[in-house]
Amino acid sequence: MDNRDRLPPIKVISLQTGSFDAAPHLTRRGRPAKIGAALTDIRVTKVREFINSNNLAPNSRKVYERELRRFIAWTDLLWGEIKPRHIAQYKAYLVEEVQSQSGRALSKSSINSAIATLKSFFGWLVLAYPDILAVNPTASVKLEKIPLPLLKV
Repeated sequence: MDNRDRLPPIKVISLQTGSFDAAPHLTRRGRPAKIGAALTDIRVTKVREFINSNNLAPNSRKVYERELRRFIAWTDLLWGEIKPRHIAQYKAYLVEEVQSQSGRALSKSSINSAIATLKSFFGWLVLAYPDILAVNPTASVKLEKIPLPLLKV
């Protein structure tokens, strides 16, 4: 009897289980596009763990998911391969290429929200998984300066 005859049949198991399962492609405006049968990105498991480890309000959870999805769609690098220059390039991408729903460039506060999400995620990743990422690549990236609102008299 041949050894090949003893192997069990191969079963295909879907890994899609939650709302943050697949890294989407980006639309023309830099938003994640919905994909019906996308493969699960291994990086998403850490993102899910990060989001679930924080007690986030529903709207904050949506913002974190949206911004981390956008970042995953922007790069194919593994978490341990991300360097400060990649974060700076991503920030430049947000400033120069991504548009709001109205077709305008992202506001400084939207850019800051995206960068703050990355800072929070990578800070958590360095603490929770120092074997994956020893140094936070977002540490040297600065937020956009937003002018103070005028005083109302």
